[in-house]
Order: sequence, then structure tokens, then C-alpha cells
Amino acid sequence: DEEYLAGACMGLCQDLARYAIGRATARDLVSVQMTRDLIQEILDYLLKFDFRNGYLRRKYDGTKYALKTLETLLYELAVTGGTDDTTQEPEAKKSKTSLLEQAELEGIRSRMEYRDELREKLIKKSRDGQKAAK
Repeated sequence: DEEYLAGACMGLCQDLARYAIGRATARDLVSVQMTRDLIQEILDYLLKFDFRNGYLRRKYDGTKYALKTLETLLYELAVTGGTDDTTQEPEAKKSKTSLLEQAELEGIRSRMEYRDELREKLIKKSRDGQKAAK
């Protein structure tokens, strides 16, 4: 589960950010916006997880930075006179569908929460034993 989240979700966001930077050099504002929307959708779902300090937390932070990079990129394109696609944006918003496998991600989240509960119980038992020994 952790490898799937780290690679398929969070690693994908990093790759999408690099792709969007390449598209921005070609002034393809629509692709950059679509990429930003997808990363935002992934990040919104990842907010439901409780990542502890560790590898997944660092990857999650990288995903947040990728989103921030794209938002900065879109701002810079707007300031420098990137192509104006205000007529295309509502059409893109209407046809927006979720590309995330919600059921699969929900299953991963529930399994991770279960493991966290087991971990907390084990830590509590360990502390109880230490307290009783004193």
C-alpha cells in the first residue's frame, strides 16, 4: 500500500509537474491547468490519510510543492501574457471526471488506519508494562 501511494499517486504528481513545466514552455495553458487540477484532486484525497513523519510524509510534502509550483507557473503565464483560454475553461470544467480510483484509495486508507490502530494498541500495552514494572 505504501509503495502504491508513494509511486502511483505521489510520484505521479512529481512527473506531472515536470510535464506541465515542459508544456508551459510551449505556452500550452490548458495542459498546465488540467495537470494542476489532477494534482489538486490527488492532494485533496491524500488529505484524508494520516501520514506520520517518515517516507510517505516527505513524498506527500513533495506533492504539495508540486502543486505550488504549478500554481506559480500558471500565475507567471498569466502575467507574461500566456494564451487566454477563458472560453475553453468552462467547457473543460463541465467535462471534468475523476481519474482517481476512489474505491481502491479508500481501501488503502482503511487498511492503513487499521495498522495505525494496532500500532497504537501495541505502544499502549508496552507503556502499561513499563509502568507496572516501576
